[in-house]
Amino acid sequence: MLFFDLDGTLLDFKSAEYAGVLAFHAEFRSLYGLIDHPGEFYESWCRIGSKHYSRFLRGELTFGQQQAARVRETLQAELSDRDALDHFECYLRHFEAGWKPFDDVIPCLARLKGRRLGVITNGDPVQQRLKLERIGAADFFDIVVASGEAGVSKPDPALFLIACERTGTSPGELIYVGDDPAADIAPCAAIQATGIWMNRRHQTPAVPVQRTIVSLDELFDHLP
Repeated sequence: MLFFDLDGTLLDFKSAEYAGVLAFHAEFRSLYGLIDHPGEFYESWCRIGSKHYSRFLRGELTFGQQQAARVRETLQAELSDRDALDHFECYLRHFEAGWKPFDDVIPCLARLKGRRLGVITNGDPVQQRLKLERIGAADFFDIVVASGEAGVSKPDPALFLIACERTGTSPGELIYVGDDPAADIAPCAAIQATGIWMNRRHQTPAVPVQRTIVSLDELFDHLP
């Protein structure tokens, strides 16, 4: 069975994130004395966001709590969860408005019609399914396995084994396409599944990778 990662593989996450951060920066820069340069602010947002999102993935915070925590640290302000989430809504509106698939996604999924397809993703299941709906991809997939409901997150191979169990797929039959060598490809190797690195940005992998594509047009060369 063929599975895909979502953010950075099917959905152009970084473009949407950047639009949301720019809007947040413009809204709150003067009020909280934020870094003037939008690019520097974006780097800071990503660093802080990654820290608290990792806490959510480890089960230390709820999805909403990690949103509030990143706002408090970004603004260096003592805000209640409610006030912090109200501030986060500014980012979220523009982030969601920017959700779009990469150009090769819908044509690829259409060519795969007749195959069983799934998504294995870190994140809140409600938001991840909403992303698939908004980019017009939801109907292509038989199953979405999200860390927020599975209780385990990538790079733990257990998330992939949960996907196998839910679909009646053996690890050796699982093919997974993802954009993060450490979080997506390494756990596939650990369970003898087939991992295909979606290297859209032509990067050098941090861990060994056997199969690499730079466009989903190339995926079909790696499928049985």
